[in-house]
Amino acid sequence: MTERTDYSPLRACLGLPLAQALAFCRARGEKPQIIYTGERAAEEGLTPRVIAVREGLLVVSLFRDGDPREEEA
Repeated sequence: MTERTDYSPLRACLGLPLAQALAFCRARGEKPQIIYTGERAAEEGLTPRVIAVREGLLVVSLFRDGDPREEEA
């Protein structure tokens, strides 16, 4: 049986923009490492968000801001 580790309070960072997640961590005296998924190219309209946490680690991916239905018009 695999033991599940709960990385609370870093779990509170899930879904947050990276800047907010880092502010949360700094307020707790933590300095997590950051790993990005895919390319890190800065493109307008993309927000880095925390998609996973591990002990001392935030996994971040870039997401397009706004409502995707607006782009269809």
